[in-house]
Amino acid sequence: MGSQHGPDIIKCSWPARPNIEEVLQHFLEDRTESLAPATSRSYAGVIQLFTISMNHYAYQALSKAEEAAFHRFYDARGDEHREFCQVFGPQKIPQNVGEFLGYFMPRKVVSRKGLNQAARVVIRRLARWLYERGHIDKEPAADMIAHSKAR
Repeated sequence: MGSQHGPDIIKCSWPARPNIEEVLQHFLEDRTESLAPATSRSYAGVIQLFTISMNHYAYQALSKAEEAAFHRFYDARGDEHREFCQVFGPQKIPQNVGEFLGYFMPRKVVSRKGLNQAARVVIRRLARWLYERGHIDKEPAADMIAHSKAR
């Protein structure tokens, strides 16, 4: 809906606090302290791959206002430069799970079956963790879990 002075401006605060990168780091810190070292490394590897996937592909699903804000940070030089996961908050995580599990892992990582399974487990646990801490609502968490179970 626009006015006589042009389109309405969506007022949002970017970069988000907490941003995706910060939330994923808290997830790792929270979850991995009780895990065996090998499992902890597996979680960290999956989260690193998920971050790479979002930083490379998630911008494609942004609204025009979000895209403009994103490019202000992404195109900046030096200390002002930000990647997708440094600009947006955790509410953007669920919509990127399908791309990660359905495209990025099998086609870009070309991972072995064990890594694919680990990614699905980590995403399920991340969904529950995000919901329990109030970062996302129940429906997006359920969608993340459903994607993690799809083959």
